[in-house]
Amino acid sequence: MCIRDSINAEYMGRNYHLMKFSAIQVLCMSLVLPSTLAWWETGHMTTAQIAKDELIKANPTLYKYLEALTLYGSEQSLQYYKDFQYASVWADDIKDQGFKMFDQWHYMDRPVNEQGFLLNFDHSRHNNAEWIIQQISGALTNQVAINSLTIEKSQMLRFLIHIFGDIHQPLHTSTLFNEEFHTEDGDQGGTQYKIEYNLTSRNYSSLHYFWDSGAGVLPDLHQRPLTSDNFTWVSNYSSYLLNKFPREKLKDQLSKKQPMDWILESYSIARTFVYGQLNGSHVITEDYRDKAYAIVEQRLVLGGYRLCDYLLNLFKDFPIEVLQKFAYQNQQQDTKEQNSKYQARNLRWK
Repeated sequence: MCIRDSINAEYMGRNYHLMKFSAIQVLCMSLVLPSTLAWWETGHMTTAQIAKDELIKANPTLYKYLEALTLYGSEQSLQYYKDFQYASVWADDIKDQGFKMFDQWHYMDRPVNEQGFLLNFDHSRHNNAEWIIQQISGALTNQVAINSLTIEKSQMLRFLIHIFGDIHQPLHTSTLFNEEFHTEDGDQGGTQYKIEYNLTSRNYSSLHYFWDSGAGVLPDLHQRPLTSDNFTWVSNYSSYLLNKFPREKLKDQLSKKQPMDWILESYSIARTFVYGQLNGSHVITEDYRDKAYAIVEQRLVLGGYRLCDYLLNLFKDFPIEVLQKFAYQNQQQDTKEQNSKYQARNLRWK
């Protein structure tokens, strides 16, 4: 039994009815995936779903405000971003439309340079993941536009949700330098590190994409719009991870509160395991895959918990009347639309 089947079996044992993908479906989806994504859709939406579930428990009014802001203006652009978790992949999807100028926001590579090469590499430069988290945080709480929802703030919140997923993927915080990769950017976060992967029919051209896929285990939900089965899968998988990794189990990791702490945590995993365990090999063994997936599970959960906690802290001094104003605006609008449809139907019946 492969690990993907075993985790599906474990979910089913917990009465979670999850969609399973055939080998042919998975292979076909992997062949059409863009080459610059992180965690791919499944991982990002899982992290966002975990943050959503935790926010609803901790501060439902804040969550409703954030949901309204996240989705603001989506009807004028991409019709299918109608959910907080779904909006987490917007920052990757816009790349297909030619919006490449934001690419550096998705990572903060630090050199893995165990052989001591002399480098001309500036990992502290601005316009990276840590820097943009700071900039977005300031924009979202800026007092000038506090009394309005804007498309600019909506897009920045979508980026923030997405980047939290990115920085928990170890190969978005590191790049390898050795005798094989000694150019200015090393192996470019594992994208140039070619691998041999023969454990399933899925085909990964690089180490980076193997990790993006959740160590070859998670299904690829690239279809737009998502089906109801896709949404159900993400929701159930998130519940499974929350049960497996309650906050108490991750107490030490959750005591780290700053984005740079999380980036360095991911970097340490990249240095000691992602690259360290391979030790120059390009072959992904079953043992490496299984250990990698165990790391993936924990990174997805930590990203969700931390995103929730970060947003709670960021908006802790936000005026409650502003949160309430926009949190339930959509709900009031939905009620008006439902009443209008009901009246229109009654007129047709008369």
